[in-house]
Formats: sequence, C-alpha cells, structure tokens
Amino acid sequence: MATSLEDYSGNFGEEASDSSSGKQHEFCRYTNIVHYWLIPAVLFTVMVSFLQKRRTKHAIDFKCPLNQRFGLPLPLKLLSLHSNRWAFAMAFGATANVVVDRIGQETFLCLFNAPSWAKVFVVLVSAMEVALIHYPIFICLTLENKVLGNLMGFIYTLAWFAFQVYKTVDQQNHKDMYEEALAVPVPALLCCTFLVLNFLRGFLKQLTSGCFRDNQGLRDLPHVTAYVKHLLKPGDAVVKKSLFQRLAYEWDPCFHYPARMIIVLVMALNTIYQIAFVQLSLVIKLHEIIRNLTAEANMISALLPDFDMTLIVTSFLTVFITVYHTFQIMVQYRTQIRKLYKGDWTGLPPKLPHSDVAVARSITYIGIQIAFLISGMAVMNVMLFVVVYFVIVLPIKQGLFRTAIRDIIINAAPVVLVLYLLMVITRWFFLQQKLSPTDKKKPLALNNIRALENISYFCLFFYIVEGAMASAMRLLTSFVLGSLSIARIDHPTMSVVSRLDAGYWAWVSVLMVDSTHTNPTVLAFSHILAKSVSTSSPDGVPEGRTEQWRHRARCRWWLGYTLLRNPTLVPLRRGGCDLNILASGELTPVPQSPVTFDSFTNPLL
Repeated sequence: MATSLEDYSGNFGEEASDSSSGKQHEFCRYTNIVHYWLIPAVLFTVMVSFLQKRRTKHAIDFKCPLNQRFGLPLPLKLLSLHSNRWAFAMAFGATANVVVDRIGQETFLCLFNAPSWAKVFVVLVSAMEVALIHYPIFICLTLENKVLGNLMGFIYTLAWFAFQVYKTVDQQNHKDMYEEALAVPVPALLCCTFLVLNFLRGFLKQLTSGCFRDNQGLRDLPHVTAYVKHLLKPGDAVVKKSLFQRLAYEWDPCFHYPARMIIVLVMALNTIYQIAFVQLSLVIKLHEIIRNLTAEANMISALLPDFDMTLIVTSFLTVFITVYHTFQIMVQYRTQIRKLYKGDWTGLPPKLPHSDVAVARSITYIGIQIAFLISGMAVMNVMLFVVVYFVIVLPIKQGLFRTAIRDIIINAAPVVLVLYLLMVITRWFFLQQKLSPTDKKKPLALNNIRALENISYFCLFFYIVEGAMASAMRLLTSFVLGSLSIARIDHPTMSVVSRLDAGYWAWVSVLMVDSTHTNPTVLAFSHILAKSVSTSSPDGVPEGRTEQWRHRARCRWWLGYTLLRNPTLVPLRRGGCDLNILASGELTPVPQSPVTFDSFTNPLL
C-alpha cells in the first residue's frame, strides 16, 4: 500500500504540474488582456467627467475656461428614487464572475509571488482594478445627458460583452487543459446582454422623444403615491389571502425594493451559480484522489458511489437552502422597512448605532451580505455532508441504522415519559380548580405542597443526568441550525452581544438609512414643498423670465464692479460721462469683456 501511495503521489505530482502550467498560461493570458481594458476605462471616465458639470464654481474655473466641466461622476444611486434599479443590479451581476475569478485564482497565479503579509494588499489592488474597468458602465447609467450616456454605455458594454463571449468560447475549447470543470458564466452573460439592450433602448427612446435629460419626479414613482393614498383611506376590510400569499409571497403595490436590495439579489444568485460549479469541481477532484488512493481497499471502494452521491445531493441541498435564504432576506427586509415607515422600531435592538456608524456600516452591507452567503454555503455543504453521510448513509450501508434508532428510542423514552408524567400529575394533583367554568386554563395556584416538594427533591438528581444529555442535544442543534443560517444576517447570532456581529450591525444600519431616505410620506411631502417654491416648469424647462433675471443680475454685477474700481463715476452716473474726463486718464476704462477675479483682490482675505 505504501508503494502504491508513493507511485501515485509521484504520478499525480507530474500530472498536476503539467495541468497547472497550462492553466496558469491560459489564466495569465486573459489577465494580461484585462489589464489593457484600463486604457478605454480611463478614457471613458474622463469623457463622462467632462460631460458632467459641477454645481458650484471653484478657483480653477476662473483660471481656465472649463465652464464647470470635469465634475465627479456618479456610479450609483442607492439612495435615489428607485431609478434604473435593475440596470444597476445587472451591471453588478456582470462583474461578479470577474471578481470571483480574479480574487480566487488569477491574482496569485499571474501577478507575482507576494510575501504573506502583502497578499491582502495584492487582492485589494486587483479588486480595485476590476472596479475601475467596470466603472464606465455605472457612470454611463447616471449621466444627466441620457443620449450621450446611453450611446457611450452601449459602445463600452457591447465591447465588454464581446470580450466575455470570446473568453468563454476559448476556455471551453481548451477546457482539457484545466483540472476542474469550467463553468459557463451564463448569469454574467445574461446581465451583459440586458445592459446592451437597455442602453440601446434608452438611446433610441431619448433620441425619438427629444428629451435629452432624465427628469424623474414623484409621478414616475407610483408606489410612493399609492402608499400615501393608502394612508389617507379608511381601514380596508380584511381580504382572505390565497395559499400562495400565505406560504410564499404577497405582492404589495405600495412598496418597491430599492436598488441596494435588487443588487444583493442579482449578485447573490450569480455567486451561488459560480460556487455551485466550484463545489462540483471539488467533488470531481476528491473522487479522483480517493479512487486512486483506495484502489486496493475493497471496503472503501465499495463506499465510493455512496460518497459521491452524498456529495452531489448535499451540494444541491446547499444551493436550494441558500437561494431560499436569499429570498427570505428580501421578504424580511420588506417586512421590517414597512414597520419602520410607520414608526415601529420594535424589530431593532434597543440601542441603535449613531448616524456616522450607521452610514459607514450601510456602505458595507452589500459586500458583507455576499461574503456571508459564500461562507454560509461552504460551511453548510460540509455540515450537511457530515450529517447525511455519517448519520444516515453510512449506518444504513453498514446495517447499523436500526440498532442506532433503537438505542436512541430506548434511551430517550424514559426521559420523555417522566416529563409527560410530571405534567399529568401536576395538572390533576398540584393545581387548584378553575375559578370560573368559562376559564380555559387552571390558575397557577398550588395544592399538596408537601408532595410537590418531595417530587422536586427526587427530580433534582434525575434531571442532573438528563440535563447533560439535553446540553449535548442543545450543542448539536445549535451547530446544525447555526450552520444552516450563517447567511441570515437579518438575525443576530446572540442578542446579548449583537454589537459584535458585524453582519447584523450592517443590516440594522442599512434599515436605518433606507427608512430615512426612502420613506414615501417624507418623499411626498418634500416633493410638494419643492414644487411650491420651484421657479421652473413641471417639465424642468426654465420659465421665460428666469433668463432675463440672470441677465439683469449679471449687468448689475458688472456695474457694481466698475463703480467700485472707479469711484469718481458715481456722481457722473445719472448725467452721463464726459469724454474729456475719460481722455485725461483720471478714470480707468470700463472693461468690455466679462470681468474675472484675476485682477481683483478681496481686501478681507
């Protein structure tokens, strides 16, 4: 057996080195190509920044004729009025496979052999590179000029989609060079397709309508107006819910999920798809290793089919439970946020984080939620495999299942019987009768106290032994249920030390921020208030007199600046200016071009 292990290890090492070198060559080739995507990404970012005008002027605007250009682009609208929710989610879905590949494999295969203390920084820099490459997709979604934004986004996204298709086809043609099964990034390609069609549809729509800017108002948010109208209506009659509404989901026309939660949903499903293929490749690798190591052990070889089948079944169970947890998180978010809209804070801890902590934690929510889903899948898969294989499959295969069940029943039956016997004796001998015939339960008033004290004395010693069994059962139950619910950060692991739970604290923070900035009542009030004081038309086009007021204010500023530089003009203003005085050089001529701050120094600064 030792000789076979040595031979196998040598052969396996040679095969692994050959396959790993081929895999490294392929991954490094595509990683180097991705590096070149930084050039168009930076160019598109600079162009979008040029199209983005800043709201306020800075000192550079008076030195260079920028006209407030080169503003800071906006990649996300997590706190906006639910605009382009699915477009942002699909953009994140298109980046998920690149992030997983880069952090999981390409970083350490292709960049350089970094020391152990610098590996985290290498991963962070690699992640920032991926973020910069996908940055133009997001800023094109938020560009104010929708025609140019959709056109530039369509060009960039189409090029990226073509690159992803070429990479996928080439990898599938050379998949014999890889050790593991290669997953076709179907979700990422579907997200890219959605983005390409979305940019094309937006470009054609804006071009044909003639409206080049996005002026979203309250009329584009029907769920906000529906929520406010529902509050103003009297209480509706109770409607009987269907079976699907009671067990699965109930549609609410007065609520729309914000962009943050849609992004979490899309990225979670995309990540689950990729992790499922990673688990499949691990099953194949593990099967090959065990089959070669146990070629001479007939007993272990006979268990291999059950081993593989158990791994496959538990992997499917893991995927199903994780998807279920993802949708349950969405349902729990809606339930909790609707309670917060009404001012009900009972579902949150009594001591909430401060505003700065809440905003900082809410920024980390999406990343933390995805990380908890990935780690939860890994732990859940291992736990389910151990429980199913060693508790169910292996005892049945060895013929020990009946014996184990019989021993468990025989040992648990006395404990259960004693407990139920105590409840029956207490009900009939130690509790007083009902105070009224209409009462459903007996009061907590005791009879036969001496007998009760004797039973308590003997049960004390009995339940010391039973308590040890109960503590072991509690530990096992906590391990199983805790492993199944790692991804559920909407509940604290332990309510006493909930502040130490970073996932739950991020969940509480995102609820606080979203309930404050997406409250339909506050949005409706702010819209009415802004509309009452606005000087523009409902379509966003300035009224006719607005330009006249701007021209008049500009002329008054030039007049005030001229009189400040030439005080002797003040008495001559009404009667006109004598040309002889102007020719004598006593007065400074009024500049004909618009005045800048270059020649003016504020004496107060």
